[in-house]
Amino acid sequence: MFDLSKIDGQITSANLEFTISSDPGHGTIEVYLGKGTNWTETNLTGSNKPSSDSFLGSIKKSYPLGSKEKISLNAESFNAEKTSLILLHKNGNDLAFASKSTSSSPKLTVTYSSSSTSSPSLDPEASKPIAPVAKGYFVTVNGRATNNGLSESSAWNLEHAFKVAKAGDVFYIKAGNYGNPKLVLYKGGTAGNPIKFIGYNRTPGDIVSHNGSTFKYRDQVDSNKMPLLTASRAATGTAIIQYADYVEFENLQITGYKTGIQSDGNHVVLRNIVATNLGTQNYNTYSGFGLMVTGNNTLVENCYILNAGAEAIKLFGANNSRVNNCSVYSDNSKNPTDYYFLIAGGTNNAIIENSVANRAAGLSHGGHGFTIKDLAERNTIRNCTAYKTNFELNFSGVRFNTIKDSFIYGASTNGNDWHANLSIFNGANNNLIKNLYIQDTWAAINWAEYNDGYVGPGGDRDQVSCGYDNTFDGITVKNTNRILNVGGGTNYTAAAKRNTFINSDFSNFRSLAVTYYPTENIKFTNSKFSNGQYFVTEAGGAYARYSKFNVTYQNCTWVNNNFRAPN
Repeated sequence: MFDLSKIDGQITSANLEFTISSDPGHGTIEVYLGKGTNWTETNLTGSNKPSSDSFLGSIKKSYPLGSKEKISLNAESFNAEKTSLILLHKNGNDLAFASKSTSSSPKLTVTYSSSSTSSPSLDPEASKPIAPVAKGYFVTVNGRATNNGLSESSAWNLEHAFKVAKAGDVFYIKAGNYGNPKLVLYKGGTAGNPIKFIGYNRTPGDIVSHNGSTFKYRDQVDSNKMPLLTASRAATGTAIIQYADYVEFENLQITGYKTGIQSDGNHVVLRNIVATNLGTQNYNTYSGFGLMVTGNNTLVENCYILNAGAEAIKLFGANNSRVNNCSVYSDNSKNPTDYYFLIAGGTNNAIIENSVANRAAGLSHGGHGFTIKDLAERNTIRNCTAYKTNFELNFSGVRFNTIKDSFIYGASTNGNDWHANLSIFNGANNNLIKNLYIQDTWAAINWAEYNDGYVGPGGDRDQVSCGYDNTFDGITVKNTNRILNVGGGTNYTAAAKRNTFINSDFSNFRSLAVTYYPTENIKFTNSKFSNGQYFVTEAGGAYARYSKFNVTYQNCTWVNNNFRAPN
C-alpha cells in the first residue's frame, strides 16, 4: 500500500520499482489497482485482502538476482489517496522481490501537476531542454513576414515560415492562439537536414514529451501552454496539409477542424500533436479526422487525439511507419469516434505500439479500437490497450499481421456492452495473435461476417468468411459471457476455418462458445478452461443446419467447470 493522499494536483506519471532478491525468475508481472485499503502487513487476511480493479501495467522478461525492475503504470487510474497495488505473476518461474522491511523496498514514483500554481502543467522535465537547442527562426502570433525571424521580437508569422522553409531550417513556434492560417507545405528537407516546426512555451526546448503526450485526459487545449490552431468554423478545413519529405512537427495543438493533419510526405515525424473535437460534434455522422498519414517511414509519437468523429490516427499506404506512445480518447456521446487506430490502404510493415484506445462507457458507437483493414500485410500491434472497444482484423487482404502483448478491457459481460473484444471479420487470414489479455467482456473473441460496404484499392476484399488460418497463442480471457462467438446474421454459410488456439487460459466464462455459422477444423491445444458454466451452445432455428462446432481439444486442462470435459 502507498499513501498518495498528500499529493495536491493531477498525477501525470507513475512507476513501480522493486529489486529481485533471493529468488530469480521469469515471466509476466501484471500490476492492478486494488479495491480496498483497510489492511496492513500484520492484519492481512483472506477476508480483507483487496480485490483487483483496473489494470495498470505489465512487464515480461527474465528477472536475474539483484536486478532493479521498473514498470510504467497508467497514471490516469490513480487518485490522491491511499492506494493498494496487486501484482500478478504468470507464465514463468516464480520469483521474489525485496519487501518493505529491507533497504531495497519497493517504490512507487509519481509525478504530478500542482493545483496550487498557475504555471502550465507540462511534462515535469519540460522546464529545461534535454539537449542543446539548434539555431533557428522564431514564429509568434504577432510575427510578420517582413521581419527577419531571428528573435521573438522580430519573429515571422506561421504562414511565412511555411512559405520560406527549406532543408535544415528549424522554426520555433511560441505558445499562442494562431487562429486558422492556411498552412500547406510543399518543400521538404533531406535525410541529414530535415525541416522542423517545434512549439515551445516560453523558451525553445521547454516542452519535452516522454512516453506519451504532455496533454492528459480532461485537460483543455490552452494557447498559453503550446501553439494552438483553431478552426474558424467548426468541423471544416484541415489545420496542416503537408506534401513534403523529411519534415518534423512537434508540440502543436489543433482543435475544431474537420481534419487535423494530412501528411502525404515520406520520412515525416509528428510528435506531441494534440488534436481535439474534430468533425461534427453534435450529431452522428462520419466526420472528423485526426492524423491522416499516407507517406512511408512516418513516425507518429506521443500524440493525443480526443473526439475525432470518424478516424483518429490512420496509416494508409504508409509502409514502414510507426505509431508509438499515442492515446486516442472518445467521450462525445453525440458523435463518438469510429476508428481509433487504423492501418489500411496497402500499408505493410508498420508498427503501432505502447498506445491506448479509450472509449467512454455508454457511447452509441462501439468503435474500432486497433484495426487492420482491407489490404495490409506484415504489420504489428504490440503493447497496446483498448478500453471498452476492440482489436480488429477485417477483410481477406489482411494477412500475416501480428497482435501481441496487448490488453482488452470491457465494461461488463452484459450484452449491452458487446463492444470490447478481439474481432476477426470478413476473411482475415494467416494472422498471429499472441499474449493477448481480455477481461470483462460479452464475447472475448468474435468471428463474424458482414457487408462492410467498403471497396479499397484493387477491388473488394470483403470476403464471405469469418476468417481462416489464424493462430491464437497465449490468450488469457477472464470473466466473459462467451469465450468465442461465431457468426450471427443471415449469411449462414460464412465459415470460420482452421483457426488454432495454443497455450491459452480461459476462466470465469458462461459459455466456451456460442456458434451460429459453420466452423471447420478449429483446434485448442495445451489450453486451460476453468470456472465455466456451459460448454458450447449451437444456435437452433434457421442456424441449426450451420451452427455445429467442429473442434478438437488436445492436451487441454479442465478445472471446476459445470460441464463434462470433452477430453
